[in-house]
Amino acid sequence: MRIWELTPLDTNDRAWEQSDYKGVVFVRAGSEYEAREHAKARYIKAPPKIPGDHSELRECPWSEPDQVSGQICNDSGYSVEGDLTIVGPEDAIQHMNDL
Repeated sequence: MRIWELTPLDTNDRAWEQSDYKGVVFVRAGSEYEAREHAKARYIKAPPKIPGDHSELRECPWSEPDQVSGQICNDSGYSVEGDLTIVGPEDAIQHMNDL
């Protein structure tokens, strides 16, 4: 596995309304795609509970290259050994655990 650094580009964009977290995330994953999808799965907001009210739903931005840059981070200090997971920073992990 590798460590991928995912960095939001413009959290003022309305697409970020679909994410519960908007900071830099380090993900241990086999590919950039896998890292993005993992972050998306961890931070996507639940759809509205009003039946039929999906008019404002947008794609969660973690999978969108125009919303999040993704690059291999060789000097992150995080271990490349282990399963697919968000490895840092601590606030990203804590936020994920609070959901």
